[in-house]
Amino acid sequence: MNENESNKSNLTSDSSIYSSEKEKGKRKEIEKETDDEKQKERKKGFETETETDDEIQKEREKEKIAKKQKTEELLKKYKPRPGFLGNLNEKQEEALKQLRKKVEDVLPVFQGDYKEQETDSYLLRYLRGAQFDLEKAEIFIRNEIKWRAEKKPELITKESVLEEFKTMKFYNSGVDKEGRPVLIVEVARHKKNRTTSEEMINLMIYVTENAISKMEYPIENVTIIFNVKNMGWSNFDYSGSKEGAFILMNYYVERLGKLFFINMGWIFSTLYKIGKSWIDPETQTKKKQKQLQEEKKEKEKKEKEKKEKEEKVNTNQKSKSFSSDKDNKHDSDDDSDDFESMQSDDEK
Repeated sequence: MNENESNKSNLTSDSSIYSSEKEKGKRKEIEKETDDEKQKERKKGFETETETDDEIQKEREKEKIAKKQKTEELLKKYKPRPGFLGNLNEKQEEALKQLRKKVEDVLPVFQGDYKEQETDSYLLRYLRGAQFDLEKAEIFIRNEIKWRAEKKPELITKESVLEEFKTMKFYNSGVDKEGRPVLIVEVARHKKNRTTSEEMINLMIYVTENAISKMEYPIENVTIIFNVKNMGWSNFDYSGSKEGAFILMNYYVERLGKLFFINMGWIFSTLYKIGKSWIDPETQTKKKQKQLQEEKKEKEKKEKEKKEKEEKVNTNQKSKSFSSDKDNKHDSDDDSDDFESMQSDDEK
């Protein structure tokens, strides 16, 4: 190889080395820029996440404040009935104290500003359901906790009961004037040949659990309205209804505040007699006592209204009589004046 060729080869080699170094330099610059961009993205993402977390925290704080305000408003209107927190006699207070000790190992932990009151309200539900029988109240609580551990009602989601939910046979419809969640049961929409008893029960549990989760202290029970319009035998699921009644009575103790049946037909009376046999005697006795109390209140109300009406009539009559006497007295005074005037004229 001559000198010119050697120089040319060296020049080509140097040029290749220079190009290679240049490419490496560019590559490093690109990699650096990419790393910088990635760092910026990470920083931006972190800031976004922080902002999102802050927003979530602020939203939770707002919800907490709103919940507290709502509870305070409810407490202003709340007038506890006998056997409820705030209206207990000495015997009931003692029963509450003893039950708290008995079930201390399984007692749910409540959160929030009213956790102590909610704990006592929880225990009092079972005491009322057991007629303040300590042993029976404890059995109620332990049985429910066992059932919840096995059934896991909190895992029944809307998606898992979506097909049943779409039928709108059982749904939440706001609250009543006392703040209780209202649950509507459209009996005629249930077709026992198109669904299973288990699916029906799961829908009932989901809707009930959802309603309970939205309750604000001191509200602790629901109102259920059964619309039995167009109800027929094809809508009556004997085994499913029986199981549903058992679950509500034993695992949702004292959760029923008021129960209404509307648009009742002849078939309902027959089915009601069947359903009544599923209700335990104590619940039936309580229902009868409540019915008698309501009838007594209604009777007293009517008597009071009648008495007020009679008193009003008597007052009006006395008022008219007084006005008449006053007019007569006025006329008598005028006659007396005329008589005195006549006497005076005669004397003259």
